[in-house]
This record gives sequence, structure tokens and C-alpha cells, in this order.
Amino acid sequence: MCSFVGPLSALIQTIPGSVIGGISFLLYGMIGTSGLRILVDQHVDYSINKNLILTSVVFVTGLSSITLNFGGIQLTGMVLACIVAMILSLIFYVMEKLNLTNT
Repeated sequence: MCSFVGPLSALIQTIPGSVIGGISFLLYGMIGTSGLRILVDQHVDYSINKNLILTSVVFVTGLSSITLNFGGIQLTGMVLACIVAMILSLIFYVMEKLNLTNT
């Protein structure tokens, strides 16, 4: 939205890259911390293996530079982590319904 207002766009472009980098670092840190706070507030039980596995795999997938290419579509970062979470949750659900778990 700011790019449509010429003077505002010009003002933002005068901000040094290192300042934008610091702001981005802080922003992403706050987003990550908010996510962890949600896990703590909801009392996620990490003594249950599927919770631990799901959280670990999704965090590593989202933070890594793993890339999947399907035709012209490239999946990376948070998008890939979200898809991995949905697939892994579905696998855990099916395994639970078929009594294939060892818990």
C-alpha cells in the first residue's frame, strides 16, 4: 500500500539497508516467539512423540533452505513447512485410526 503513495515510498527508500535488516530481524524474531508462546499457552504435551516429531519437522523445514520444485512451482520456507505439517498430521491421524502407533 505504501508503494502507491510516491512521497511515502521515497521516504522508505531513504532508510539504510542495515536498519531495514535490523527491523526485519526483530520482526521475524517476534513472530517466532509468538508462535512458541502459543505452544506454551496451549500446554502442548511434548511427552507425546507425535507432537514432538511434528513440531521438530515443521520447525526444521521452515527454517532450512529446503526447496521442492513441482513443474513451475517452487515450494520453500513457510509454505513448504505448512504443507509438510498437513501431510504429517494426516499420516499420524491415519496411523492412529488404524492402530499402527506404539503408544
